[in-house]
Amino acid sequence: NIEVSGAYNSVRTAADGTFEYKGEEISMSELSEITLHFTDRDGEENGGEFETKTEIIPLVQTDPGDGVWNSGDYTAENVRIILQKK
Repeated sequence: NIEVSGAYNSVRTAADGTFEYKGEEISMSELSEITLHFTDRDGEENGGEFETKTEIIPLVQTDPGDGVWNSGDYTAENVRIILQKK
């Protein structure tokens, strides 16, 4: 499970660990980074129990939108997060 700081919802990873977050809920005026909180939700069902982890991920703006403080698109690609087993 992945929670995004400043957002109102969370996402789950796919079976291969990949995920995508799309939302308009992030309440920041300029995004240069995003804080993600990773939490193991399925425990022993998927390889064991893993430690919770928080990572700050740098972002790149891919579209400025209409230039207002709450518009535009940002991306972070090829980020690899590895959780440690408990």
